[in-house]
Amino acid sequence: MELLHAEVGLSQLSKAGEELCGDNVEVVRTATDTIIVISDGLGSGVKANILATLTTKIASSMLKRGIPLEDVVDTITATLPVCKQRKIAYSTFHIIKISDDGLATVVEFDCPSTFLKRNNHVIVFPTVEKVVGGKVIREGQLSLQENDMLVAVSDGVIHAGIGGLLKLGWGWQGIAQQLASESAKVINADSLSQQVIRCCQGYYLDKAGDDSTVVSVKIRRPLHLTILTGPPADRSYDQKVVKRFLQQPGKKVIAGGTTANIVSRVTSRPLKVNLDYHDPAIPPTGRIEGIDLVTEGVLTLNA
Repeated sequence: MELLHAEVGLSQLSKAGEELCGDNVEVVRTATDTIIVISDGLGSGVKANILATLTTKIASSMLKRGIPLEDVVDTITATLPVCKQRKIAYSTFHIIKISDDGLATVVEFDCPSTFLKRNNHVIVFPTVEKVVGGKVIREGQLSLQENDMLVAVSDGVIHAGIGGLLKLGWGWQGIAQQLASESAKVINADSLSQQVIRCCQGYYLDKAGDDSTVVSVKIRRPLHLTILTGPPADRSYDQKVVKRFLQQPGKKVIAGGTTANIVSRVTSRPLKVNLDYHDPAIPPTGRIEGIDLVTEGVLTLNA
């Protein structure tokens, strides 16, 4: 079975008048999993940002080390302080864990439900309630397919336009309708996140009443890119290195004049230099048949 890749897109708005967003997102990738942790700190500004950052750092660090999800949730729920006046946690958390075989695990605590887009239909990601560490959370698992998308938002997006353009706010169903209408036009996760946050900003009339975060995840086949740079220390390895490079899947890039000449010599394909300077700080590119991009080395890589 071919492994799948979770492409993650993120867009945020800070509450009007605040420099820091009170939401925080941490994305961690391991050899087999993509882990996304989203947290909404109580209030806004610096305090909210600190609380949200602590939550995402604790959760992502534990999950990256392979600690079971139940233990991570138990640790966070036991650690999060509770506001004495409002009787709510100082920060929420939203965990999405996707393995390279497409299995998605979602854990939600005091946050909006996750959107699942499949075949242009948007539904709630299926979860069940359970009690962990004395707190009620929602947890669910589902095997995702290629081109499935998950979208997670903070309360600020749900409440966009409340008391203004939209009396009761945008709401979960309103966002779902927007996702369904835009999904056919969207080719990647980043574009979808940006589209939703632009709508959110519009409903707020460019003055966000709360920190707003949109995280989109698209399940797709991996895209491969191989860069060959620097000649082998021993000239006798030239042919072996070039052969291995040409056998790699996906796009192929050569960075470095000497390396490009080696590939040209081994493959008997001429190296043609393009003398058009698109940027005076970066040397021009070259062309070798079968190679997607040929560039100069150190200057181009540093740029």
